[in-house]
Amino acid sequence: MYRALLICVACFSFLFSAFAQADGGERLKLLLDKMNAYSASFTQTTTDGKGFQSQKGNGEFVLEQPGQFRWVVKEPFPQTIVSDGKSVWVYDPDLEQVSIDYLDERAAKTPAVLLTGSTEEIRKHYRISASRDSLKEIFILTPKDEGSLFTLLSMNFVDEQLVEMQIEDSLGQYTKIVFTDVKLNPELARDVFSVSYPDYVDVLDNRVQIQ
Repeated sequence: MYRALLICVACFSFLFSAFAQADGGERLKLLLDKMNAYSASFTQTTTDGKGFQSQKGNGEFVLEQPGQFRWVVKEPFPQTIVSDGKSVWVYDPDLEQVSIDYLDERAAKTPAVLLTGSTEEIRKHYRISASRDSLKEIFILTPKDEGSLFTLLSMNFVDEQLVEMQIEDSLGQYTKIVFTDVKLNPELARDVFSVSYPDYVDVLDNRVQIQ
């Protein structure tokens, strides 16, 4: 589930017509550099390679530079993923379990944390092209590394605000996430990137290294 939610931040499901640019990195950098903090509600739809819907859900997403995010799924199965930029907590209330991992290099290349990463790092690992229609600016990211968890990612902006992400992952799944109630650079509570859970849940801390 942790892998699925990190990947399920977006989905590839559209064709666009516009004047595509060979490299949209500079424009994307400008937009992301303005996004010191971000909050939104989201709806998420995932389909398999044959176009059958396999999952639909909703929740809330908050991020703050550098590297902090909170991804909360409310339905159909509650789950909370929080990163402080170094570690990731995944809390599954139904399983009564919390797992903790380092935000390692592989996880750092997934869509959920791209928005909190360095734009120079994004350009290092992805090819970026851009287009524009009457409403949206569309950025397409294709990974340079063969080991990436997704094969194509798009970010759609309206009035310089992120409103949609779409992805095709390495398993052939397509996921689309639409953001609403978007707030750019909001004031955030101090504890928004902390995780609270009952004492009875199992805690699996995978950060412990064997000496």
